[in-house]
Amino acid sequence: SIVISSFINHFQNEWINPIDTPFEMLTHGYFFNSILLFRFLILYLVLEILFVKNKINIKKFFISCFLCVAFVSFDIIIQYSFGYNLLGYKIIPAGITSVFANEAIAGSFIQKLSLLGIFGALLFFNNNKKVLFFITILFLIGTLLASNRISVFLFIFSLIILFILNKKIRLTLLLSFITFICISQFLFKNDENLKFQYQHLYLSFYEDDSVVENRTKEVKENIKSLKNINPYSSDHLRIYHTTIESWKYKPILGLGHKSFRVNCRNIISENAKVKKYSFDPICSSHPHNYQLEILHNTGLIGFILILFFVFILLLKIFKKLLDKKLNNQNYFMYFIPIVISAFIEIWPLRSAGSLFATWNGTTVWILLGLSSMVNSDFIKKNVDKPIKNQNSFILKLVIILFSS
Repeated sequence: SIVISSFINHFQNEWINPIDTPFEMLTHGYFFNSILLFRFLILYLVLEILFVKNKINIKKFFISCFLCVAFVSFDIIIQYSFGYNLLGYKIIPAGITSVFANEAIAGSFIQKLSLLGIFGALLFFNNNKKVLFFITILFLIGTLLASNRISVFLFIFSLIILFILNKKIRLTLLLSFITFICISQFLFKNDENLKFQYQHLYLSFYEDDSVVENRTKEVKENIKSLKNINPYSSDHLRIYHTTIESWKYKPILGLGHKSFRVNCRNIISENAKVKKYSFDPICSSHPHNYQLEILHNTGLIGFILILFFVFILLLKIFKKLLDKKLNNQNYFMYFIPIVISAFIEIWPLRSAGSLFATWNGTTVWILLGLSSMVNSDFIKKNVDKPIKNQNSFILKLVIILFSS
């Protein structure tokens, strides 16, 4: 669907009446790049086949997630405490970045792989509840200090869902969350900047100036400036509205791969000539919402196709969850975190990266591919394969990570 839409919208400008050279079209052309998106379909099919044929050791992947997320979380705490992390990277104005150097995505990284990492820790330490307690706190603090507020809320939301679905670890999760609240209150009390980063999301709703009485003058001014805020002062909301207005031009087939970055300029130009909209349109590299990106790039046809695909997948998962014969099987150790993580990623009421370009989108496709586990036979000996040489596996993983 997206290849057809990209062909209709981009082929003439890129290949019939090209401005750039053929080489530049191959490397940067939107139509050619839309063909390369088949890699995501291939990724899903490969993972599904590996599950069906029992050729994948999912335990290794979970343990890898645990080690990676644990290291980044610990590294964030080091960087917050000393001003630089274990690799020597300093804190940048955008926030704490850990191993990601100049990109403030550490919080998002933890959030996306956190549940897989938590269950990876349980697999690594043989369901030790004490380890689960400390690992959950470590991940929560790491996400909090990375100052990616949406990631903190999504992580807590995923833990709440896990709390509801898994009775065995409810007490441990509850104790972890209570401890995290105590630690976060201590951090907020001693770090005014960190506290304000989270407060300014909701302080605009207060009318009583007493809530800012004990703040510094600078923080008071920042808080008061948020009062009576215009909803369209949010760049994300303006991007969403601009996306919808752009989609209206070709609602059936869409405007093709990576088309928003081009078509948003037309929306801005129109609004400059005639004040057509009640908001100021804004441009971006992508719509910052998975659903709007699919709708804009592939139209109603592509949106309905992928919605149908996800619906069928979720329906299969729901049936497995209701299967009483499988309730006590060990596959839940793998199945629940994958399903919850995938659900959080495709949650429509959130901002996100590009589904077809950024590492955020790649995470979604990996989680959807892992969800294809539902198509395999849930036999304990097939799903819960032992790692023959766990120490050797961990050593290889650490060498690869530090080399990269």
